Amino acid sequence: MTEISESQTELLQAFCEITTCDITTGRTILESTNWDLENAISLYYEQQNANVYEGNNFNITEQVNANNITVNQYGNLNEQQETNVDQANEGKHLNTLKLKKCFKVFLSVCGTSLSAIFGFFKTLFCVPNLNNRAQDNVSIRNFNRSVISQIEQVQIEEARRIREEQDLEYMRSLNLDSMKQEKALEKKRTKDLIRERREKLKAEFQQDRDIEQESLSRVCVKNSAGKKFQRNFHKDDSVYEIFKWIDSLALDENNLISDKFSLRLPHSKSVEIDDSYADEEITISEIGFYPNTLLLINNFDEDSDD
Repeated sequence: MTEISESQTELLQAFCEITTCDITTGRTILESTNWDLENAISLYYEQQNANVYEGNNFNITEQVNANNITVNQYGNLNEQQETNVDQANEGKHLNTLKLKKCFKVFLSVCGTSLSAIFGFFKTLFCVPNLNNRAQDNVSIRNFNRSVISQIEQVQIEEARRIREEQDLEYMRSLNLDSMKQEKALEKKRTKDLIRERREKLKAEFQQDRDIEQESLSRVCVKNSAGKKFQRNFHKDDSVYEIFKWIDSLALDENNLISDKFSLRLPHSKSVEIDDSYADEEITISEIGFYPNTLLLINNFDEDSDD
């Protein structure tokens, strides 16, 4: 069976609820009238009247056969049969005319609105089971709408969750980039400050001092490559003066002195001179570097604090 359009489905539903016939019969009648609702309803009731007429004829025929043996006793049987047939035909014709007249009057009032036609005949002919069918259809439509609404809501929530995750990942990326940039800027500022400090120290140690031989302490410092740096200090100078002198030499990258370093004795870690000695008043002679000493440069990894 071929599929029918939505408008034809509505016509079929209206026809079935008006006539209370089944869908197969309704579709057959509508197709035979080229989907004309008025003609289909008229045809349906004509067929119903014809069925009634055929039933009456069948009963009359049976009665005639049963009474053939007594035909002489009932001479007016044929006349009565003709009267019954005429009455049946007349009733059929009157019913058809009444239905057509009623339908035409209704169409003149309601126009061509299918919903108005459907509503009118529904109030006249619908029975409780048809009401239940209509309620079931409404329930099914409401259920479908509810399911569709839930699916759409899930899709909306999923899209929002994905969008929030993407936004969060984007913000994390921005924060990470910002932290890297801030760290790079901080490192650059630190290097600039170190360079500025070392330039001042270089100017301070630019010239050699005149120190009496009795007070002179000769200090020799070796880097990791074995290169030696030598300078004379007064025995009463602070030990931190040695550290500042090596710090000034770090301006030259060839001297292999990192931003952070300390000075140690070759065979002992008991003494380690670093920037913590800035506030100490320990002299060179007090620490045992008089009249001379050898120290090693211990470079620290520049990324050790990262």
